[in-house]
Amino acid sequence: MNRRILFCAAASLAVSALAHAAPDTAWNFQVYAHDPVRASGITQLPLPALSTFNGLKPSEVSGKHHMCLLLPQTQDTVFMAYIYAAIDEARRLGQAMTVFDAGGYANNGAQHSQFENCLTLGVQAILLEPINPSGWEAELAEAKAQGVKVINVTEALDAPADGRTLVDYRLNGRLAGQFIARQNPGAKVLVLPGTAGIPFVEDTIAGFRDGIQGAQVKIVNVMYGDLDATAQLKLVEDALVANPNIDYIFGNAVAIKQAVNVLAQRGMSDRIKLVSSYVDPDVLAQIKAGSIEAAAAESSVMLKRIAVDLAIRSIEGKGQPQDLVPEVQLVTRETANTAGISSANFPPPGWKATFKTE
Repeated sequence: MNRRILFCAAASLAVSALAHAAPDTAWNFQVYAHDPVRASGITQLPLPALSTFNGLKPSEVSGKHHMCLLLPQTQDTVFMAYIYAAIDEARRLGQAMTVFDAGGYANNGAQHSQFENCLTLGVQAILLEPINPSGWEAELAEAKAQGVKVINVTEALDAPADGRTLVDYRLNGRLAGQFIARQNPGAKVLVLPGTAGIPFVEDTIAGFRDGIQGAQVKIVNVMYGDLDATAQLKLVEDALVANPNIDYIFGNAVAIKQAVNVLAQRGMSDRIKLVSSYVDPDVLAQIKAGSIEAAAAESSVMLKRIAVDLAIRSIEGKGQPQDLVPEVQLVTRETANTAGISSANFPPPGWKATFKTE
């Protein structure tokens, strides 16, 4: 059994135990910790060795603090995992949390207004997942003047922050590229990464290109489209007409889920394989069923649990700022039943979305 599988099993025990553990317990998770903290989250550095991040115990928290979490959108299951984790971790540690949805990646101005709203509400920390990494100087200066801590979450902020817990999307793409290169060193790949110009989309492509470097894998086309099911379905259909002689489609989870059905309808499932740049419950189920070959699991739940803990540490002056990337695992059919995958990435069954806890 490899180290990643062993790790996931241990992580599952640590995370899932929260629901049944004694009140004053904590979790731990494997992370890549940049030290010192990067002045800008978009600075690309080699990932350091894995280390362990230990979550706070409730007894280690001095008081209740009010926080905001600013998200670009909340229209898919990955963002539901983000909301669950932030709200659940805030409750576990006795904090107040309000989640704001900007309404989509086209609404950069709305997210800036929400940041201002959080300052008006008198919060002690803002957990910011920026639509655009740049252009935050005025708001960050205002937050600093008011003593409000800013934690950069998931997507990079091109500015200093009081802590970071980010996905390195280049790692997601690189793991997928390496997987395809191992499975079929001469594969022809169609890439459907998502909406053009969004930083995580472009970083995923860059990582994929790095992952296939040195192999004979060929990217036959990169086709962009909005990240909704209707747009991605049309994109998949058009892409297969324009690129019929491919071996793999690598893309965002929305596109890959649409591709499962399109390939089945056209009798192409045995010839064209699918790899997703991230995992959600439907993608995981399709991996188990054999319809999708692999997907990167970015530890969506742990990203936001860590963010809440970093915010509390910053507010209460507990240690130095930290710049963390939770471990990413490439999930395949062989590892899809590992218990830690679900607990680190998805809300529990039956969870109902709530955007606020007092």
